Amino acid sequence: MQFNFPHDQYMRFTKYLVLIICCTAACTKKVSQNNSKPKTPPTVSVQIATPVAIDNVIHTTGTLQANESIEIRPETNGIITTINFIEGKPIRAGQVLLKINDDDLIAEKKKAQVALNFARENAGRNAKLLAIEAISNEDFDRVVNELKKAEAECELIEAQLAKKIIKAPFNGIMGLRNVSVGQYVASGTLLATLNQVHVLKVNFAIPEKYVQQVKVGNTISFTVAGDTTNFDAKIYAIDNSIDETTRSVMVRALSNNPDGKLHAGSFAKVAVSLGSVPDAIMIPADVLMPELDGNKIYVLSNGKAIAHKVSTGIRNETSIEIVSGMHAGDTLITSGLLMLKDSMDVKPVFK
Repeated sequence: MQFNFPHDQYMRFTKYLVLIICCTAACTKKVSQNNSKPKTPPTVSVQIATPVAIDNVIHTTGTLQANESIEIRPETNGIITTINFIEGKPIRAGQVLLKINDDDLIAEKKKAQVALNFARENAGRNAKLLAIEAISNEDFDRVVNELKKAEAECELIEAQLAKKIIKAPFNGIMGLRNVSVGQYVASGTLLATLNQVHVLKVNFAIPEKYVQQVKVGNTISFTVAGDTTNFDAKIYAIDNSIDETTRSVMVRALSNNPDGKLHAGSFAKVAVSLGSVPDAIMIPADVLMPELDGNKIYVLSNGKAIAHKVSTGIRNETSIEIVSGMHAGDTLITSGLLMLKDSMDVKPVFK
């Protein structure tokens, strides 16, 4: 191929071509030198895995509940004539709390009582007549039936009168009332609440993997909002089914509350002790690297970062127990984890 350039253009083209060839050679040499230069291993922090004694504690949350709690509602309609309790004050079992107007029933009771007395006298007279065969057995049976009907009528009125008087079924503290004297109420109207709070229930859930370790009779501790005091409670019931959504089991404990410091409905932070582990291997929680099939850590071995799949156990706020995949005395890598690959050379620095 021939180029017909003027002499001055030809000379300039030749200079440019030589310059390009020289630059290309220089760059190729520099890249070659860079590639031949060995890479410096990354610096990582490490620490020796040392067994420590730890308490095996489940931390969960729960709710305080009154030992007994009811909503007081009337079974009958009427006007309230008496309120015999003070809101927020203790009451005794059997104490009359409210009365609903029963004047009509009292009048009916008097009428029924007169009929009952007459029926009894009539039955007595007819019994004497039957004894001398002055009346037939059929006539006497009719008189006896009238007596039974009169007795049943009186019992019915007594039952209706009892519904007009509402009594406390157990010792407790009255809640706020929703009605006043003179107010007409229908059956089922919420009048007030009654709670037994000298003992409180602590309801909480634990993961299903701990079900076999938690037993009735175990003692738990808990705190409530605004109070740093540690309260105790004793487990008395464990649900016999596992929640399919949360994979947890409900547990209930009882806590004494003689001074009334605890309140039903309070949020509780619960700690359930499962004993202690004398030689647990604990590592910082942020060192654990999650994967699709589990978790891994990096351990230093012969100047290389070696990936270990691990199983975990007890957790706390900052650390986690390694149950398998790591042994006491291993050197754990604690920094630069995102840049590491299995069997990669590293420069360790003990912290």
